[in-house]
Amino acid sequence: MKSPLFKLLLIATLLFSCKKESSQSGNGSIGYTSSYEYPLGIKPAGFIDRLVLENANPYAEILGQIATSINASTTNGKPNKFSDIQVSNTHVSSAVVNVASQQAFIQAHLTDSKIVFKSTNSETTIATFSSYSNNKINYTLSNTDLTAIFKDASSGSFYIHFDFDSNAAPDDILVYYNLYFDYDYTVKQYSK
Repeated sequence: MKSPLFKLLLIATLLFSCKKESSQSGNGSIGYTSSYEYPLGIKPAGFIDRLVLENANPYAEILGQIATSINASTTNGKPNKFSDIQVSNTHVSSAVVNVASQQAFIQAHLTDSKIVFKSTNSETTIATFSSYSNNKINYTLSNTDLTAIFKDASSGSFYIHFDFDSNAAPDDILVYYNLYFDYDYTVKQYSK
């Protein structure tokens, strides 16, 4: 007759040997957009203005998006467990400011613009002014991997800075923005 300790060890070995670990990799994107129905107003004062998106935490949003995706998958009707999410290759993929009013003023007087991620310790320019056409401010996108910058910032803000050679806009300039980032990830996934 086998001892109860042997049976316990046998059961534990069987349980742990049934646990499967695999790595999953993929990619995704996150975006920040302002409302088309309620454009934001800027008015040059001292020849500059700035739109600010407060409390941005793109790294946490990326992790949440990945976790949601993995939690949506199941094995034998049970949610998969995961750990060790690694995010990499985070880049700005699109940045456009659409101008809804005062297009002639923008065409004549916008001299520069940039999009910046600001954290407690640093500012990183992620896009610089390229051109204005078809009522859109277009940007040259940075090819910097933003993963470490976003990961090190517990919170931050994006801001869009505008430079003008005049501050004589007759009314607020109404704009809305679209800002998107792509990323890659790997994660360890466990299932029984």
